[in-house]
Amino acid sequence: MLAGLLLASALTLPHLKMESGTEPFFDRGSPLQAELDEVNAHFVNDELLYVGYRTDDVFSRASLEQVRALSDALQRLQLPGYEAEASPVEKVTSLTHVKDLVGDSEGFRTLPLVPETTPEEPAVLAALRERARRNPLIRGGLLSDVSPSVGALSVRLVNGLDDARKAALVAEVRRLLAQEEARHATRFFLTGGPVVEADTAHSMRVDLERFIPLVYALAVALLWAFSRRLPGVLLAVANVTGCLLVGMASLTWVGGSINNLSTLLPPVMMVLSVANVIHFLSEWARNAREETPERAPVRTLAELMVPVFMCDLTTAVGFGSLAVSPTPAVREFGLAAALAVMLSMGVSFLLLPLAARLRPASWYIRREPARGPGRLDAWMAAYVRWMFRHPRWLAAAAVALSLVAGVGMTRLKVDENSLEQFREGTLLRQHTRFVEDHLGGTTQLIVSIRAAEPERFLEPAELRKLEALDTFLKQEVGADHVTSLVDHVKLLHREFEEGRPESFRIPDTREQVAQLLQLDGDDSLGESVDASYQWVRGVARVKEHGSSRLQGLYGRVSAYLQEHFPASEGYRAVATGQGRLWVEMTDNIIGSQINSLGLSFLLIFGPIFLVFRSVRAGLFTIPSNLFPIACVLGWMGWAGIPLSLSTTMASPIVLGIAVDDTIHFIQYMRERLRVHGDPERALEETLSTKGLGAFWIALVIGLGMLVVVVSNFNPTRNFGLLTALAMLAGLVGELLLLGPLILVTRSRLGVDVLPRPDESLPALEQ
Repeated sequence: MLAGLLLASALTLPHLKMESGTEPFFDRGSPLQAELDEVNAHFVNDELLYVGYRTDDVFSRASLEQVRALSDALQRLQLPGYEAEASPVEKVTSLTHVKDLVGDSEGFRTLPLVPETTPEEPAVLAALRERARRNPLIRGGLLSDVSPSVGALSVRLVNGLDDARKAALVAEVRRLLAQEEARHATRFFLTGGPVVEADTAHSMRVDLERFIPLVYALAVALLWAFSRRLPGVLLAVANVTGCLLVGMASLTWVGGSINNLSTLLPPVMMVLSVANVIHFLSEWARNAREETPERAPVRTLAELMVPVFMCDLTTAVGFGSLAVSPTPAVREFGLAAALAVMLSMGVSFLLLPLAARLRPASWYIRREPARGPGRLDAWMAAYVRWMFRHPRWLAAAAVALSLVAGVGMTRLKVDENSLEQFREGTLLRQHTRFVEDHLGGTTQLIVSIRAAEPERFLEPAELRKLEALDTFLKQEVGADHVTSLVDHVKLLHREFEEGRPESFRIPDTREQVAQLLQLDGDDSLGESVDASYQWVRGVARVKEHGSSRLQGLYGRVSAYLQEHFPASEGYRAVATGQGRLWVEMTDNIIGSQINSLGLSFLLIFGPIFLVFRSVRAGLFTIPSNLFPIACVLGWMGWAGIPLSLSTTMASPIVLGIAVDDTIHFIQYMRERLRVHGDPERALEETLSTKGLGAFWIALVIGLGMLVVVVSNFNPTRNFGLLTALAMLAGLVGELLLLGPLILVTRSRLGVDVLPRPDESLPALEQ
């Protein structure tokens, strides 16, 4: 059976897909996605790369020729491995590849801003700079308002590129920019949504390369400290490898893929498999002192089968509760992890008994504790004595910590920041900061307004409403740069009037507007209005990347559109963009995670009540397992860490893992009560036997999850850190809350035993 399971898993691995971008996290069937797709299809794709650059003078001849050559190279760019396909670049816009309107005594013309032959005369170059500064379609977008040495170009992607092609495009653009920096003194800064996706994919690949060897190294170190036997370490490594194999195969079996979330699956499965080995070896070593070599592993399996099954079942339920998420990546991760946990239990309970048939327990683990564990035994015994003396003080301390955590939970906020996913100091954050400081925001908020009849937006009154919307976006929303049909019309009117500044306004009549737009030779007009003048598109660039702030901005814009462009008057006005999808994704994930926490609570504790067949025993599993979740959420509130994808995922998973030791604790104490009927003695035996085991399990899982803090991807680091913290809090909850609670309530956990004559609060003899 073991060989068949491992063989089936190995044969499945070649079919495991890798999705390196953000595609698995978006619901592409959502109404908001359909809105954005419709706008992009009617106008232009909204996905842009922003390339800022700093040089001595953006309007020097050398700089303009460099920008022209770079723009041409980007426009012709072909992706390695996709040479037979058309260029992934739809349009490059730069100072040398943008048109300008010129009106003078000779007439009204649309000309390239920079002639095909770049001028050399300083006066001519200064005139070009002045023309660019006067053009609202160029100033702030391609030419910095704050520095004469900073300019930009934008690369618009063709519609429909998949994540792999976007990542390849970003890599090629970076290669071209590196070549330019090597030849010239110009410094380039690359950012934009596709860059965020590509760097997220790169972080995923680096994480996979780091996590697995680090967890192997940690497993070897911890198993050596625990067993002090090389065969025991090798047995654990074999078990970890088998569990890793079925874990990765589970992704394929549930239709999932390797993505930025599922990279957590390998370290999680490896850590949990180490915990299974520790449970088995510790119980086997204890039973080997009392049983024959043949009987010891049989007794160990009999004692562990039910609690380990329940532990793995509750862990699987914790993961499986993520399946309620509407986000594909979260749903697939939850299902794959749940299946992997149960299959890993099968691997462990097929492999470990096989090892027990080959060699005795002493070959895998020292029967006599080594010096380090001996000190732990002494500390545990001292704590047990102190707990029996002061159970109420310990319970009160746990309650006080819970109250402090509860206050912290009231301070929690929901936010997912696409830029702050990366560590401070990373190239992406440096480049984005430069572009936004000098050229404006890189997050596009797109406004789409469709009228009921054609040519509606030739009316000056309608244009003034759009002008008021532009003012609202700048003053109330905080947009650095707004582009709309109004800019084209006002610019056309000014240049038609020979460039007089006072003519930079909306014309008075519909006929004037129509005439001006017919004369416009700039193809960028089609990005703001369609040919029927019935549908307009505006773009506001903001510096926000966090979901909570973006949600507020979109809410304010949507309210403005409903008031000034109501459906009752025939308008169909929406605020859309990639940022809107990011907000929806965050809301879906965090909302579903809150739901999954409640679902996991019911699915985890419900079966525990049934297995123990005791309401009292089941109730005692709840407080010590809600305690770590409350502590982690409270600490997040006090520390200002927002609820996000990674932080909300930790809670249901931790609930499924943390309850494992409690099950072992309650099950063992009930067994000891059935043996001798003495509650005090049973509690002391349980704490002495299971308390140290709980310490080792918390140490293994906590340190195992801390491995992921080496990630450059902050959500992954946060998940590992919070999970490790929760495991520590779970150990504290079990020792600080569960034992004292049993003493204070004098509970026998639903086991019928004869009451002792003296029911006073017990104390251990010195």
